[in-house]
Amino acid sequence: MKFEDRNGNGVRDSGEPGLPGVEIRASDVDDTSRAPLRGLTGPDGTFQVCGLERATDFRIIETVPFGYQQTAPLDRRVSRRLIALDRGYFVEGCDDNFSGLAFGNQLIPNAIGGIKFEDLNANGVRDPGEPGLAGFTITLTPATPGAPPLQTAVTDANGNFLFTNVPPGNYVLSETQRQGFSLTLPALNSIPVTLASGGSSIDNTFGNFRGVLTGTITGTKFLDVNGNGVQDAGEPGLAGVTITRTASINDPTGANLSVVTDAAGNFTFANVPFGNFTLTETVPTGFVQTAPPPPGTISATINFAQRSSAGNLFGNRALTAMVSGVKFNDANGNGTRDAGEEGMAGVTIRLTDSANVVRTTTTDGSGSFSFTGLTPGTYVVSEVVPAGFAQTAPPAPGTFTVTLTTGQAVGNLVFGNRAVTAPTNTASISGRKILDLNGNGILDGNDRGFEGIVFELHDTSGNLVATTTSDASGNFTFMNLAPGTYVLSEILPTNFFQTFPGTQGAPGTYTITLTEGQAATGFLFLNKC
Repeated sequence: MKFEDRNGNGVRDSGEPGLPGVEIRASDVDDTSRAPLRGLTGPDGTFQVCGLERATDFRIIETVPFGYQQTAPLDRRVSRRLIALDRGYFVEGCDDNFSGLAFGNQLIPNAIGGIKFEDLNANGVRDPGEPGLAGFTITLTPATPGAPPLQTAVTDANGNFLFTNVPPGNYVLSETQRQGFSLTLPALNSIPVTLASGGSSIDNTFGNFRGVLTGTITGTKFLDVNGNGVQDAGEPGLAGVTITRTASINDPTGANLSVVTDAAGNFTFANVPFGNFTLTETVPTGFVQTAPPPPGTISATINFAQRSSAGNLFGNRALTAMVSGVKFNDANGNGTRDAGEEGMAGVTIRLTDSANVVRTTTTDGSGSFSFTGLTPGTYVVSEVVPAGFAQTAPPAPGTFTVTLTTGQAVGNLVFGNRAVTAPTNTASISGRKILDLNGNGILDGNDRGFEGIVFELHDTSGNLVATTTSDASGNFTFMNLAPGTYVLSEILPTNFFQTFPGTQGAPGTYTITLTEGQAATGFLFLNKC
């Protein structure tokens, strides 16, 4: 019988169970070259070794299980031919069967140990036949401040490790990971252990797969318009920003540890080896980081239990002021962007400062637009309503007036348009923009057309009706106009002054009254640099 000697007295007392799976060996005392006879204890701790030769002396010993110390047999003569000595038995001149041989083991008190095994199928469980791994360093760290300092042990040939004479308390076991292996058990490389006085904990298990298991890290870089460190509704992603992760011992040689955010501000690290990583961003010029909080880095973990780390957010706010928004197709014309109403690409948005200097931009594929690098001041944001559409948002006069402070970002400016059917017999206004080289206010000499100049058409209440741009010859046209009175003006280019018109209507403008189907033509605008 092999039993667990729980009180360590060398005697099997009531309630002390048998220990299964322990090897018992019978060796020829006189001929040590002979292989020993072997037996294995059963579920109840009993064993049997058969085939001992007559008239031969044998020594019977056990293989002490890991984490145990031997307490029995105690030295004594059991019978005339059976002697217990040096934690084993001697059988003298075997001529009969011998029974009642008892081996006792007690768990080593104040010990913490376990095994490190090779997880051949990478399933996070030690299956039959999966061997121990030798030479791995295991660390025992106190979980309580002021407790004894950490200790290390190296796994033996069977993958076992053991810490002895450990004071009672709370501890954490971890392994030093090695290149070419992936930790599968425990996933977080941390086993908590509570050790009672005189107690033992020897069943702690670490598993490694011999190979590199990988996962994915994803996240988003966003424009933090209000600077609150949170990606609020409407705050867009930032493209072209570099995100970097720290290296892993299992990264291939020359691995690229940086990625660049896509058009939506998203980034992805694929095929990331198991491990703990720190993510950082390269903050673009003209921006300051708002998320995550200082030190501005993100910790991401890829392991057996967590093959992906998602939702990692970096936020930036512009140091200079900015304005952003969206242009959408208001299908039902209610002035509100409802579900399913898509953005409109390629629409011109205008930003006019207090000095009447105009900047323009064009909406992207999602209908979004932005003006960046703005100085503090008051601006009017307007749109150029595409032909065949009528503006539904914002309400009249159809513009936004914003006052910006340093670093402020104003977003969610929404322009809505609804498609309309062009009426029949509509009127038009056309003219030409001229570069007045001699500045005489007359189209003559080498004067030529002026391309790319914006013209505006307002109603008599000052509301912007439409805009258009001069072509390569300087020509411009407003189509599909209803009868009525309009004021035609130009957006004067920077560093130019107007030489014509100057006396018709308001200075530098034309007031034109159209009848149904009329084509009003010949309106000239001359500029000199």
